[in-house]
Amino acid sequence: MAQLISAHNARFASPASLNKALVPLDPSFVHQAEQALRSLKTRVQARFPFVRSSHLSEAIASSLGYNTNAALRADLPRNAIELAYSLMDVTLLRERLKSLNYKLNDDLSTQPAPTLQPPPEYLARLRELKRLQENPEHVYPRIQKLRAECAKEFANAFGLGHPENVNDTSVQHSWFVGVDHHACLPGWGELANAQHGGRIDFPASDHRVHFFRDLPLARTSMHCEYQTGFVSMPYSSAVRPGGLSAKKFGEAAVVAGRLGWTMSMHSAWSWYQAGQTELVLFRRTTQHDQILQQWEHSFSRWLLENRTRLMNSSEPDVGMVIEDVLSCPHIPFDVRDYEDCRERYLREFSSQLYGDRKAGLGPALERLLQTWLEARTT
Repeated sequence: MAQLISAHNARFASPASLNKALVPLDPSFVHQAEQALRSLKTRVQARFPFVRSSHLSEAIASSLGYNTNAALRADLPRNAIELAYSLMDVTLLRERLKSLNYKLNDDLSTQPAPTLQPPPEYLARLRELKRLQENPEHVYPRIQKLRAECAKEFANAFGLGHPENVNDTSVQHSWFVGVDHHACLPGWGELANAQHGGRIDFPASDHRVHFFRDLPLARTSMHCEYQTGFVSMPYSSAVRPGGLSAKKFGEAAVVAGRLGWTMSMHSAWSWYQAGQTELVLFRRTTQHDQILQQWEHSFSRWLLENRTRLMNSSEPDVGMVIEDVLSCPHIPFDVRDYEDCRERYLREFSSQLYGDRKAGLGPALERLLQTWLEARTT
């Protein structure tokens, strides 16, 4: 894993350093690099299908540290690995596209944020919270109750499911913040590799409340859940221009965009220290109905429902692979086979352990995926 992180952290944006490090031109390496560049563009094009091809090439070049696409191609690295693991500067990508007259939000989304306003009964709760906060001693249970009611109503209004319930014993497994594979950008693995267990850090987040949606399991009263979004309620003074966290607040939008999530402000709904805090909503782009369709025949669901039987297998490393897959919030529910898994997931995360089908844990993962595919056809 350390080697993977090092590869991700090696920036491609310095042509001079590449020229010093590389030996005489090898045409086969140039061909590989061109293929890697095409692959990179294909992945970015999937996120921005409305952008003209030539404009996208210019934006990608900017994100990699070049003034123009021509400059990038003139200095094309001779080793495809250099390009495959380079990290685009998403901020530069966004600003270049905006300079070409594409309208993008800070999180690289194109749609306006929802503008729902709190209903009268919700505003009444906020007024009561504001009054109680002035002298919270002996009334904290009431404050907690009002906050819980606000969280539930906010979740209903914005279609987020339900607030996190750590005491729900019917939940067999929970997945927290994970990459949205239908809206993410190349390089999301850097965010996941930076934290233990693939956790994602959103800068300037404070006073979080997490929201989840349920996923069914067959032949059991238990169910799973995945995180649809969360709210952060930082103090207004910290995130406004000139505040201590203002810069990091802007970075959070870029994190959301790289993951395929959105970030939007809904301060009129903020229930933590009402009147003194903002409310920032981070949420997945893919809708719950589509997630349910992906989950129905997913590899992850099959592993959960057959874990006991599979764990008793004499196959080497099976148990370790199962636990790794189920513990990771980033593996796509709609993964099709090992090659698809390697292209969309392993090239960004855990490639050193699973990316080689002939070494490490790659063979065990491929065997499990093949067994799952065979089970689907019977």
